[in-house]
Amino acid sequence: MADAQRTGTRVKPIHLIAVLCVVLYANWLVAIARFQPNVMFWDQWEFYRPLFQGEGWWARATQQNGPVREGLGFVVSGWILEATRWDVRYDSVWAASALLLAAALALRLKSKIAGPIRLHDAWIPLMCLGAGQFETVLAVPQVSHSVLPFALTLLAANVWLSSRAVLQYFGTAAVGVALTFTGFGLFAGSLITMLLAASAVRHAVKRERRVWPALAGLAVSAGGWALFTRGYVFQPAVENYRFPWTPASDYLRFISLMLNLSAG
Repeated sequence: MADAQRTGTRVKPIHLIAVLCVVLYANWLVAIARFQPNVMFWDQWEFYRPLFQGEGWWARATQQNGPVREGLGFVVSGWILEATRWDVRYDSVWAASALLLAAALALRLKSKIAGPIRLHDAWIPLMCLGAGQFETVLAVPQVSHSVLPFALTLLAANVWLSSRAVLQYFGTAAVGVALTFTGFGLFAGSLITMLLAASAVRHAVKRERRVWPALAGLAVSAGGWALFTRGYVFQPAVENYRFPWTPASDYLRFISLMLNLSAG
C-alpha cells in the first residue's frame, strides 16, 4: 500500500470489477469444459436445420424457432460450428461471451448515466455473469433466444446516448433491426421503433435539423420490420397458447420466479 501511494497509483473500483468479470467469465469456461457434452439434443435439431441443409446466412437469420427468428446469434453460431467441426461446446462459449459483452455494456451505461463505477456496482457483473443463466449456456446453447438480445439491448441504450445525431439515430436503428430478427429481442426492436418515431415528431415540432437523421433512422427501422414479416408465420412455442393469459395474477408470479432465478 505504501509503495502504491509513493508511486501515485491506486487500485480503482473499475479495476476490481474488471477482475471480477474475468473471474466470472473464466468460471463459465470451466463449467462448459466440465459439464457441457459435445452432443446436440432437444430443439437444437430443429433450429439448426439451415446448417444441416447447407443454406446461407440469410436462411439462418430468418430461421424460426417458435414465434421468433434466430437472427444474428444463429448466423455467428453457424460460423463457429463450421469452424470447429460442429463442436457445440464452442456455441456455449459464444453464449458466455455474449454475457461478458452484456456486462461490459451495462457497466458503461451505468457510468454514462450515473457517474463513475463504484464498488457496489459489482452487482452488475454478478447479475450478468451469474450461474442463473445456466440453461441458455449449458443446457441448450441458443444465443439468439435471450442472451444476445440482452447484450444488443444494452448496446442500443449505449448508442442512443451519443451526442452525434447520425450515430444516435442510425446506430440505434441498425441495432434495433438486429434485435428484431434475434430471438425475443423483437420486443426491444418495437420499442426502438416507437422511440425513433417519438424523437422525429419532437424534432419536427421544434423545427430542429435533427429531425432528418431521426426520420432516416425510423425508415431503417421500418425497413427492418418489412423484411422481418416476409414469410413470417406465428408459431406458438407452447401448447394451449392464449393471450392474454388468465388469471392475470399468474403474470406477477411468473415475473417473481424469473427474478428469483437470476438472483440465485
